[in-house]
Amino acid sequence: MFKKITLIIPFFFCALPELVFAAEPGDLVAQPTGLVLMAPETAGEWAIGLEAQMMMPIDKFQFVQGALIQPDGSTIYHNESVDNEHDWGWEADVAYQFADTGRDVRFSYTDLNMSDTEQYQVSPDTILYGINGRNNPLTITDGGSAYGTATYHYRAADLIVGQLLTVGERLTLHPFAGLRYGKIDIVGVAKYIQDDGQENKFTSDSTFNGIGPRAGIDANIRLWYGFSLVGSFGTSLLLGNLNENYQIGTNVQQGGSSTYINNKNAEIFSVIPELDGSYGINYHANLNTKTGLDLQFGEQVVNYFNADEHDYFDTVYVNSTVKNASFGYHGIYIRSQLSFI
Repeated sequence: MFKKITLIIPFFFCALPELVFAAEPGDLVAQPTGLVLMAPETAGEWAIGLEAQMMMPIDKFQFVQGALIQPDGSTIYHNESVDNEHDWGWEADVAYQFADTGRDVRFSYTDLNMSDTEQYQVSPDTILYGINGRNNPLTITDGGSAYGTATYHYRAADLIVGQLLTVGERLTLHPFAGLRYGKIDIVGVAKYIQDDGQENKFTSDSTFNGIGPRAGIDANIRLWYGFSLVGSFGTSLLLGNLNENYQIGTNVQQGGSSTYINNKNAEIFSVIPELDGSYGINYHANLNTKTGLDLQFGEQVVNYFNADEHDYFDTVYVNSTVKNASFGYHGIYIRSQLSFI
């Protein structure tokens, strides 16, 4: 299905006649070891991929601060955050490799929705303070509790072009470049229940929308019996809007007289760099002369720098905290790909 186009140093061509005439009948001619392009001989090739991803967010949502009163009257403060767990997401892609060139174009779409909840119960010697710190009236004493929920919704679409290259007999490289669109929506909800049943609630919502250039490289080391080691590294630079809103609600229990304070805390144009990498093992099988199937299992990590706005902390502690955090996730993936002419 493929032919090899070999790029070698010109002096090999000068020595070629001597090598040919020096060979005896039945001698094997050594294959050149230069840089080789893998290209379909007669027809282009389509590939359709589907990937299941089990990912966990890297950043944590802090929803309450605890103050543990010591016997001597001193106080020890500690922060409580939502412990993230793995959630399922997916990625789908379609690619076309042009005949005789080894070049390809690929479109992919990723959708991840990760959400977790945590609870903290107040003990007799502990006081809990709401998310805006000790100056905030959302204070929970003995008998109360605090709940935190963190939701991360990530979507990305890539349109890239690439080139297949081989080095030696086993290594295949695939440099690529193109565009990425990304949307990151991070919602943190903290609910505080007093011992008298009154509920107070805090909600923060940070959203980033951006588009920009993307580049990277894939690698494949062929082993035996259809198995190979695979890896990928990519980077993007997205330009877009980063918005952050927060809401404080008091007496929000069912049937109560609720009061909400809404604030639009940030709306800025941002440049967000991104890095991602993955590694795994791949198995390839030829179903027939025109169709192939790949099954792949591996691990990946993705990080967007300063893509989560935390400006609501400044409502109490002005200019005293880091106002931006990175959004990232990591986990395992299972991929299948069908290739056909």
